[in-house]
Amino acid sequence: MQFPNYTNSSFNTINSILHYYGVKNNYESLKTLDQLLNIKKYKKVVLLIMDGFGNNIVNKYLKNEFLERNNYGPISSVFPSTTTAAMNTYYSGKTPLEHAWLGWSNYFKECSRTINLFPKTDKYTHEKIEFDFESLIKFESIFDQIKKVNDIQQVVIYPKYLKNDYPVKNLKYKKLKGMVKHIKKQIKGKKEKFIFAYSPEPDHTEHMFGPSNKKVENLLNSFNKLMKKNFSKLNDDTLIIISADHGLIDIKNTIYLEDHPALLETLITLPTIEPRAASFFVKKHRKLEFESLFNDIFKDNYVLFTRDEVLRHHLFGYGNMHPKADDFLGDYLAVATKNTIFDYKRDKSNFTFKGHHAGMSPDEMNIPLIILKKD
Repeated sequence: MQFPNYTNSSFNTINSILHYYGVKNNYESLKTLDQLLNIKKYKKVVLLIMDGFGNNIVNKYLKNEFLERNNYGPISSVFPSTTTAAMNTYYSGKTPLEHAWLGWSNYFKECSRTINLFPKTDKYTHEKIEFDFESLIKFESIFDQIKKVNDIQQVVIYPKYLKNDYPVKNLKYKKLKGMVKHIKKQIKGKKEKFIFAYSPEPDHTEHMFGPSNKKVENLLNSFNKLMKKNFSKLNDDTLIIISADHGLIDIKNTIYLEDHPALLETLITLPTIEPRAASFFVKKHRKLEFESLFNDIFKDNYVLFTRDEVLRHHLFGYGNMHPKADDFLGDYLAVATKNTIFDYKRDKSNFTFKGHHAGMSPDEMNIPLIILKKD
């Protein structure tokens, strides 16, 4: 089990960039990145986040290749090691404790629903959510923070099917080659720019097939060749930072809670947040019973933290706890350490992921810090 390190993490990476552009805050930045940014003034800084690009697959599939040779990592993901929490740390410069986007599914007492945040659906009924939950967990974006103190041009490069409302120049692409083409075009010329690019790969392929699958190896090798071809000879005014939100682990077993009715009877609501980082709201008079039953079933695959232990260990980070994070964290948090997930019930319409994340294994928690610059 690997705890998050909020002094050497993606949270610190984004704060190094905020500090570089003049944003004042009390957050600790990433020393490794600060040293590079302080050597000279870069006119173009690119932050490319590859979803699911864990340090494990960088080491496994790209040993001694272009990207691996330029890896200054590993650094830590935030916790939970999941896109919802980690990407909103990149977008806000805050820890999950502060921005409250703790995981894929969170329980909102305002409408008595567990909502899948990104697709805006009910986790258990799959209905579309009309309730404006986003207004309760809204934050000031890094782009707005930079805009207040610096007139640098900011560019966001995003997959065509994903929407964003950031008040900056938005460029869309269909495939990785299109993303790289946009980055290459944006770093030309003399204009000072901050470029934020995001790819949903290799996360998508890892979910479908597992990080150990040959398809993931092929994808990474193609990406490595693409980056080497286009960015091995950069101008000295350009810095490209490539990192991730989290890594993934192969899933070998799913445990269904419907097979354990005695455990379900102790709960107020069904589990929330993530299958590998699950929040449980438990009936007050049945907490000892819940602990005993849960540990009997999951002790080899999950560590059960009480709410107080979660906060004492700063699993979600430091800072002022967002009121909704306070709501979302139940009486217990179960964190996966091995290759198992649990789900509520068997459903023929549900695809069983071959790879997953949000737990505390090193494969999920360690991410690369790849830095490309002129030699």
